Amino acid sequence: MPASITFTIVRDPIMVTHSHSPRWKWLKERGENQKHVASS
Repeated sequence: MPASITFTIVRDPIMVTHSHSPRWKWLKERGENQKHVASS
């Protein structure tokens, strides 16, 4: 999993910069869904 965390950290500034893109929305929704699953 460390690779995934590093990837997220590296990509985060780019995603924030392009927060208007559909991919960002999809990733954000996917991330929120994963958080809900993990916390439930």
